[in-house]
Amino acid sequence: MVLPNPLRGSHVPKAFAIAIIVAACSGICVAGARAADAGDAASAVHKRLSDLDADVQRRLATGSTIDTRDLGNAAFTTLMHGGDPRDAQRDIDRAFETQDLRPGSRTLGELAWRTTDTGITDLNAAPFFGQGLAAVLSGYGDRLPRDYVASLRPKVDALVQAIVNQPVLVTYTNIYLTRAVDLMLLGHNVGDPAIESIGRDALRGWIAETRQNGISEFDSATYYAADVEALSECYRFAGDPNDRKTCRIALDYFWTDIAANYLPAAHKLSGPSSREYDFISGNDAIAYWLEGVGWDASSQLNNTNLQAAYIEDLLANGGYRPPDAIRAIAFGPPRDVTSTYDAYPGHTRFNWVGHNVSLGCAGGSYGPQDKLLVATFAGPAKSSQLNVLLQKSGVAYGIQSATVKPDHVSPTLGCLEHGGAAIANFDVDMRLLGATPHGFETDVLFPIGAALTVNGAPVSLAQGDVTLRIGDILAVNSGGGVVALRAIRIDDVGTLPTLTLTTDQKASARGAAWLRIQHLPPGEAARPGSVMRETFVMVARDDGNTQAATAAIAGASARDVIGPTDWQVDAQFPQGHFQLVRSSTKRGAIYLGSIDGRPATRVPLAINGRDVGSPIWEGLP
Repeated sequence: MVLPNPLRGSHVPKAFAIAIIVAACSGICVAGARAADAGDAASAVHKRLSDLDADVQRRLATGSTIDTRDLGNAAFTTLMHGGDPRDAQRDIDRAFETQDLRPGSRTLGELAWRTTDTGITDLNAAPFFGQGLAAVLSGYGDRLPRDYVASLRPKVDALVQAIVNQPVLVTYTNIYLTRAVDLMLLGHNVGDPAIESIGRDALRGWIAETRQNGISEFDSATYYAADVEALSECYRFAGDPNDRKTCRIALDYFWTDIAANYLPAAHKLSGPSSREYDFISGNDAIAYWLEGVGWDASSQLNNTNLQAAYIEDLLANGGYRPPDAIRAIAFGPPRDVTSTYDAYPGHTRFNWVGHNVSLGCAGGSYGPQDKLLVATFAGPAKSSQLNVLLQKSGVAYGIQSATVKPDHVSPTLGCLEHGGAAIANFDVDMRLLGATPHGFETDVLFPIGAALTVNGAPVSLAQGDVTLRIGDILAVNSGGGVVALRAIRIDDVGTLPTLTLTTDQKASARGAAWLRIQHLPPGEAARPGSVMRETFVMVARDDGNTQAATAAIAGASARDVIGPTDWQVDAQFPQGHFQLVRSSTKRGAIYLGSIDGRPATRVPLAINGRDVGSPIWEGLP
C-alpha cells in the first residue's frame, strides 16, 4: 500500500514522448512464489548499507563530492533502517541544491550528477535521483515532517517536468524503465493521475517492444540490475494494483531471461552482452540481486553500493522474488537459449549453458561496450571469461574512454550456436577504424590458470609467450569445462597477422591471459580500402574433455567462402551441419543461420527451441 503523502494535489505538465511498437502475443503467465532463507543476505546487505549511509553523512559534513543518485538512495536507506529523518532530509536537500531552477533554462529541473559539478552534465541524474526520492515518498513519506514534504513541491514538480521533457528511446532499456517508474510513482505521490498515466503508458510501450523484439539492452550484468531495481520499486510502491501486477509480470520476464543465461557454478550471467564494464570477468551489479534472491552465496553483497537499498527492501518488506519455476531453469539441466534484441533476423542471441561452461554469441553490432562472442567457465565470480574483442589500443581487456568506461572496436558479427558448437565471423572496414598508432588486434581473453593445448599438445605461459599459426586449434580447459577454437580465416589488411599467447602484469593480476591476433603492429597503416574479416569455429564441452573438443574442431570440415554477394561459412559438428550466410558487400546484412537446413529459432526468448517468453505476458491486466 502506498502511504498517504502531503505532496498530493499538485500539478505538473502532461507532455511525454514515448516510443511504442505494438505487438500481439499469447500464452500463460508464469506465477508462484519461492520461500528462501535469506537471513545471511539480509544481514550482509543491511550492514553494508548502514556503512555506506554513514559514509554519506560524513561526506556531507566535509563537503566531499557525492553522486546525487547516492543521496536519493541514502535517504531511502536511512528511513528504511529507522534512522533519523533529519539525515534523510539532508540527503534530499543536498541533491536538490544542484537542481537547475532557472526560468527558461533548457535543463530546467535537471540535477547535477555529482554535488561538486558546476553544471548539468548528464541528463540521467534526474531519473536516478528520482528513483530514490520516489521510494522515500511512497514508502516512508509519513516519517518526514509534513511541512518539509510540502516545501519540496516546487522542486519535485520541476524534477518531474525534467523527466517528462527528456524522453529516451524504448531501446535504452535501463533509463526508459527508470523514467517510466519514476513518473508512475511520483505522479501518484503528487496526486496527478495524468503524470501517473504517462509513466504507465511508457511501461506498456516497453512491454510492447519487448514482446515483439526481446530486451534491447540484453544480458548486461550492469544494467539488468538497474532494470530489476526499477521494476522492483514499481512492484512494491505503485499506487494501482494493476500496475503492481504489470511490474511483477515484467519482473518474471527479466528473471526468466536471467535464469536462462545464469551459470551457477560461475556465480554470474553468461552469454553475449550488449553493454559490459568488465571485459575480463563480466561480473557486475546483477550479482548482488542473485545473492539477494537466494540464488547465489558468494558474499558479493559485502561489496555492493547504495542501489542495494532495493534489495534490502525486497528482503525486509516482501518484495518480488522469482517463482520456483523460474529458479528451476537456472539450476536445471544444460540448455540452449535463443533470444532477440531487435527486429533484424541476423541479430539473434545464442547461448549454450552447461554445468561447468557456457558458449554464446550474438549477431550484429551493439556498440563499443558489447561482448558478442564469449564463453564462461565455472569458478569464482571474478574469474576471467573467454571473451573475443577487437582492439586498436594494444590493451586486450578494453581501454578507458573519456567517460572512464571500457570500450573496444565494434565490428559486425555473424554467428550461429547450438549445443555448445559455434561458428562466428567478424568484419571491420578499415576505412572506418581511423588511426591505429598503437596497432590493431583481435584478443581472445581467457583464465590465466587454464590448462592450454595447441593441436592437442600442452603449452604453458610460464616460460613466456607462445606463438601459434593460423589454423591451429587452441583448447582452454578451466573449471571442469573446456572450449576449443580455431581461426579458419584471418584476412591480411597490410601485414601478415601473427598469433601469440601472452599476458601482462595488469591482466595477470586479475587472472587473465589472451591470444593476441596482431593485424597491424603499432605505427602500421592498413592497406587502402581493406576489410578485415576473420572466422572462428568453436566447441565447448561440459566434461572438460580437451581431446574430444579438439577432435570436434579438427573434424568439422569448416569451409569459409566469400563470393561476389555472399560470405558463407559451413561446418559439420556432431550437433549438425551449420551454415551461416551474410552479405559480402554490406557489413550489416547478416542472415539467420541454419542447422541441417532448418533456420535457427528466432523468438524473443526460447529455451531448447520452446518459446518461454510469450506465455509470461498473457496475464497482463
